[in-house]
Amino acid sequence: MSAPPFTCPRCGRVSYHPEDVRQRYCGACHVWHVDVADAPAVQDAVDALVEAALPDPAAMTHAEALEELGRRYRVRVAVMLTHGERHVTMDGATLAESGAEAVRAGADLVGVMLERLRRRLEDDAT
Repeated sequence: MSAPPFTCPRCGRVSYHPEDVRQRYCGACHVWHVDVADAPAVQDAVDALVEAALPDPAAMTHAEALEELGRRYRVRVAVMLTHGERHVTMDGATLAESGAEAVRAGADLVGVMLERLRRRLEDDAT
């Protein structure tokens, strides 16, 4: 059975490509949407940079991929949603190539996280 598609929380693009799904990568936005709770996600992002071979497929080493990752903007957020005495929390992160992209991607990520937390609170209430 194949994995469900990846839907970019920023632009809504849907990808069925297994690597996009695995890495939570949006080819339209050029952004990896990383959930900090998923321990191997940052390593996947580094591996994705190596696989994407920026700038040259044969030239990028693991160390160069880490350096490239260091050039990107990283947004990390912790969100808590409370209703009455109940609360749910979620940590998340995303990567972007520019400061402006980071702002947009971070805002989109918070929106997606809040929606998931709202559903979790409502599911727990039933």
